[in-house]
Amino acid sequence: MIGDLMALARGIASLPAPDRAFACQTAFERAHVADKYRKRFGRLHPKWGNGSVMGFAMLAYRTRTQDDLSDPAYCDAFACALDALKTWRLSQSRRTCISEPPD
Repeated sequence: MIGDLMALARGIASLPAPDRAFACQTAFERAHVADKYRKRFGRLHPKWGNGSVMGFAMLAYRTRTQDDLSDPAYCDAFACALDALKTWRLSQSRRTCISEPPD
């Protein structure tokens, strides 16, 4: 959801630019684990939230940065979050195709 990307961008905007891609990757991985935990145990993950990227970002990055498209750091962070989403979706689609026989 767009709100997840905005929350993640708000959180990572204050990080040094070289660290943002890793932070995004970590956010998607931990949100995924938290989602699995929530489904299995019926409660929130104690450190990573409800399984959404927004939930993780709000717990991990307690910043007060606003969504400000005039701020270059926020714009870069949002682009990074969007790129991480694309990478995450591609990796997940490849994971489901591994069991299929090659052509």
